[in-house]
Amino acid sequence: MAARGKKKKGEQPKEVAFEYLKSNLFRVISARGAFGGLSPTGHEIHMALFSERRAIPRKTIYEVGPDGKLLKEIMEKREVRSGFVRELEIDVALDLQTAILIQEWLQDKIQQLAKAQGVEIQVSDSPPPKKNGAARKRNHA
Repeated sequence: MAARGKKKKGEQPKEVAFEYLKSNLFRVISARGAFGGLSPTGHEIHMALFSERRAIPRKTIYEVGPDGKLLKEIMEKREVRSGFVRELEIDVALDLQTAILIQEWLQDKIQQLAKAQGVEIQVSDSPPPKKNGAARKRNHA
């Protein structure tokens, strides 16, 4: 950590600069939900963010024309998975202090987004009541 500005010996810096660099694994994901809980040691919260989509077919079969070009898919021969897919994109391990800081940051961003969209919401400091361990979406009007 490099301090900015000149300081006298033994004096604490008045400001510090952080530069943000993207790692080789940096990427942008679309999260539709989260799954997780406490780590086995109870020292961290694990939160896996997932995206949702329809299942991609396992296999498709196409007709081939006399010239060797693909024609149309033979739909009745398509092999598909049932249901939808929740693809786990990333797992984040958070200690208590980091989880609190992210919660505060997220509450601020939620308020900004709601204001920008003209939606009035109330953010509660207390956790929502437990309902069989499942989190549900809330509609705010």
